[in-house]
Amino acid sequence: MKSNHRLLFVMYLVAGILNLALFLAIPLFHIERANWMNIMFPLLTVIWFANAFVHWRQMKRIHVE
Repeated sequence: MKSNHRLLFVMYLVAGILNLALFLAIPLFHIERANWMNIMFPLLTVIWFANAFVHWRQMKRIHVE
């Protein structure tokens, strides 16, 4: 069975980058930041990057074996 860790790694990495970019671009859209935005956007970014890291390690492990 072919591993899809590379696809998941790229998807999580792109999702983290887009989430971070959207969080930093909120003032450009003249949207007032609510408290939940200040908590959820960085938290989701960390979760996306953590998932990308897990799949990157899986890719390395499969490549070594």
